[in-house]
Amino acid sequence: MQGSTSPPSEQQTTNTSLPVSDLLCGETYVFLIAAQVSGCRSRYSLPVEISTGEEIFWSHSCKRSPEQSVKSTVSSSGPCQPTNFTALVDCGTNNGNFSWSNSSGAGFYTVQAVGDDGHIAYCSSDGNSCAVKLHCGRSYSATLVASTDSCNSTKHTDIYFKSAPCLLDNVVAELDCNTNEMNVNWSKTSGSDEYTAWAISTDGHRVSCNSTSNHCSIQNLRCGKIYEVAVTSKSIDCEMIAGSDYKVQSAPCGPEDTTAELICNSNIITVKWDHNSTSQNFTAKATSAAGVNSTCDSAGSSCSFLDLSCGQLYSFTVTGHTNVCISDASPPTQMLTGKVTKQLEAGYLCFYPLNYIFVSLLSSMHANQCVS
Repeated sequence: MQGSTSPPSEQQTTNTSLPVSDLLCGETYVFLIAAQVSGCRSRYSLPVEISTGEEIFWSHSCKRSPEQSVKSTVSSSGPCQPTNFTALVDCGTNNGNFSWSNSSGAGFYTVQAVGDDGHIAYCSSDGNSCAVKLHCGRSYSATLVASTDSCNSTKHTDIYFKSAPCLLDNVVAELDCNTNEMNVNWSKTSGSDEYTAWAISTDGHRVSCNSTSNHCSIQNLRCGKIYEVAVTSKSIDCEMIAGSDYKVQSAPCGPEDTTAELICNSNIITVKWDHNSTSQNFTAKATSAAGVNSTCDSAGSSCSFLDLSCGQLYSFTVTGHTNVCISDASPPTQMLTGKVTKQLEAGYLCFYPLNYIFVSLLSSMHANQCVS
């Protein structure tokens, strides 16, 4: 028997089984078996490699005594117990964040957190951290187990901690689309207190307002962001509010540097713009000189009009929008589609700006040509 970090050892028995003890956790061992009678030792069996925590059986027959066999069972402690198990809690989100040092032989780890109100939460990870949602204002105990596909380590000694204190209830936030300010209301605590309402964007932007009443207005929000809103007070012991499950979207960003591009070999115009938002949509609008409107929608920075009429001057504008608010329209940009110069039997001959000639054959051939 030889482990991956231990020297070879040999054990003998006259029985048909041999318990092997004092194996190290999280190790890989190689076992070979031979039968011995009156000084005659058979050849060793083929090596068997196992990791501690698994169970395996094998046998080998001595050539001089085919009826004699040796069978061994190997059982051990499984992965090593993880160490340095700690818990940190977040105010507002009520997350419990657990971390530990990886243990030898472990494939994954499982944390169980139990609250004094009976709440039980689990998280698993193949790394060295995971998080669960806890009930606020409660005492918790947590255990950690390292596992392989077949067995578990011994449990880490329980750790004890308190979840984050409860923040204020009945928080309601309404956005003013015109000013991009958030008006926040909440239920006051008993007695006099000083309150702070926080808006925290998913990319880390933090703004707040203070009040001794039950409402205040948060200013300086960035456009096109999703903010998590929470209210705390001076009497609540929280060093920093991490966020909350209550989310409000700020006013949409207006598009910038809008341009229109004509695709030469088709009657397609693509409108492009710049923006700084990742959480809003845009609508581009094409208006002809005759007052005919067409729109296209996009969550990105461009969209294309596929059905514009030939020989028309179009004005293009773009607006950003959320489920609640719409931004101001971008300054209009104009583009002239091809002019009808001759009716052909199979389609139209159109002249385009910038000295491009476009021929669209409307027959089944769908032939397009663009010549400078």
